[in-house]
Amino acid sequence: MISFAPMLFDARIQKEANSLLKAGYKVDIFYIEDEEMLESIPNLKDALDNYSISMSGINSTPVILWTKKKFTSVKTLKRTFQLIEIIFKFSLILIKTKFDIIHIHDLKPGFVGLLAKLFKGAKIVYDAHELEYTTGGKGFEWLFKMYEWFLLKFSDRNITVNSTICSYMVNEYNCNVTVVGNRPLYVESKDLQPIDFNKKLGLSGDNIFLIYVGYLSVGTRGIEQIIKALALMKHDCFFLILGVGRILAFKEYINRFIVENELSSYKDKVHFLEPVPPNEVINYISGSDLSMMLYQKNSENSEINSPNKLYQSIIARTPILASNNKSFPKIILNNKFGKIGEVVDESSSFEIAKKN
Repeated sequence: MISFAPMLFDARIQKEANSLLKAGYKVDIFYIEDEEMLESIPNLKDALDNYSISMSGINSTPVILWTKKKFTSVKTLKRTFQLIEIIFKFSLILIKTKFDIIHIHDLKPGFVGLLAKLFKGAKIVYDAHELEYTTGGKGFEWLFKMYEWFLLKFSDRNITVNSTICSYMVNEYNCNVTVVGNRPLYVESKDLQPIDFNKKLGLSGDNIFLIYVGYLSVGTRGIEQIIKALALMKHDCFFLILGVGRILAFKEYINRFIVENELSSYKDKVHFLEPVPPNEVINYISGSDLSMMLYQKNSENSEINSPNKLYQSIIARTPILASNNKSFPKIILNNKFGKIGEVVDESSSFEIAKKN
């Protein structure tokens, strides 16, 4: 398995790797480590120990990029040298490692799979975690679409996370794609262990807890809109952020955002929680009153995604407040069992507050 993203909290890759292990495969994972992310985790040793336990029997090898720490002031130079380092280090991995199948996670490491097929005759499994051609940023979508088309011509099996992305890939590239959803193991309601957030945060009273779970990024996940909505809500709400990524930098950004938007009186309503292993996330969602999935419409990908947290929230039996995009309403409003939440204009703090 090849990933250019850190592995510590990647539920999808961890689940897939363990499924393959149970099916009798020998599994090795090589991934690019994010040292800034590791530095943001308060109890890093515990997190690494939990990862080792959950991934027992699987060889996980982080690839450390020297160029990530250099050329920070010159983006073009940094990216050029970083690409050279990535090609060199992953070529060495291909030379040194024995394997029959190479499982590529996301589009960016696709060239590693192509090299493996060309020089070692390996079969390629391409795993599109999202609408991949959009991940290169605006202005490069045409290039990434050509790159994906080329990879799909040589891949032996293609999988993706939902039927909408599957249909797009089939129609756009004329290829076969199988849906493997981001769905955690089902947990009976009696086996849930909801976190008591009043106790955990030292609070009292009849409080309402809103929770965001997932990667932390500026201006894309609705975190800013939720913080603004706190000032408009009738109820006493606390916003919990169970995020992964460069947490320290994101905390600094949120603190500035609160000050710049004159929301300092609501600062105590926003709590960052320490990252937890993927199998514990459901209990955190279960202990909250509302699971927030307010992806901003910054790209076509944000319109058709189906993240882990969606299915984790369903299993946690926690209502969902989500973007009114192309994918969420089908599951949240129009499933055969009944409504499990609401959808809203994700860009409007006023609308978010009204639904709480």
